[in-house]
Amino acid sequence: MRIKIKIKERQNWKSRNGNLPCNSVQGLALVIWVLVGGFGNLGEAAVVITPTQEVVMSGSGLNQVISDGGAVTVGETLTGYTHLPGNFYEISVSFRILGDTTQTDPNKRFMLSGDYRVFLRHGSGLMTPDTVGSYLLENVGQEYVFPQLGYWDSGGMDITLEDSAAHSIQGYRSEVTGDHMTEVTGVLDGIWRPKQAMVPLGQGDPNGVWDLVFEDAILGGQGNLQSWSITLKAVPEPSSASLWIAGTVGLLALSRRRKRSD
Repeated sequence: MRIKIKIKERQNWKSRNGNLPCNSVQGLALVIWVLVGGFGNLGEAAVVITPTQEVVMSGSGLNQVISDGGAVTVGETLTGYTHLPGNFYEISVSFRILGDTTQTDPNKRFMLSGDYRVFLRHGSGLMTPDTVGSYLLENVGQEYVFPQLGYWDSGGMDITLEDSAAHSIQGYRSEVTGDHMTEVTGVLDGIWRPKQAMVPLGQGDPNGVWDLVFEDAILGGQGNLQSWSITLKAVPEPSSASLWIAGTVGLLALSRRRKRSD
């Protein structure tokens, strides 16, 4: 016996940000063919929405100097990753920057958190027309203390940035010390919200070039990049996930019904 289940997604569904219609899945007809042979043997579905997946790009043990007033670019080219139309990707970025203790010049043996700009970009190639990017942090504290200078904390940063985090990295002092003028001692850690959302980079095919640019934009101090990572987590759109659940429940119900009739 051959059973054909055809489910059509609603035409007016919009993407997670509520503005952009998701053309890749609008009007998509998901057809699940189930082949059943003999008495109650459930066959294989032809269309399956895979479980949540993660892809991690990273570098560790780097000890890479970010020269005073200079910049360092790290990243990877992602290939061979299967993109399911309708998926979006939640992005998490982590990195550790400490003072450059290898320097003999005492004025360069420390890093100043407010000196740094960190930029994440993604495109099919290096700086191709489809490249999009977001400033994850930009002279942290500049909105609250000294414009274009920011905080002067020198202990380093070992942080993770995610769009869903409660507090922005730009004003972290207020959350750690209670105000913007009190210095943070030691290495800053925790999970923080980036200055600019990473959502635009998580739409569409994740394959291509992923870069993190670390820029020391203000003279004074010098940092050392210890490690970094970019994590992509595939998340089915709500409508796609509902179809998967509905299809799974339907197949289980069919299987049980066939077993009762045996």
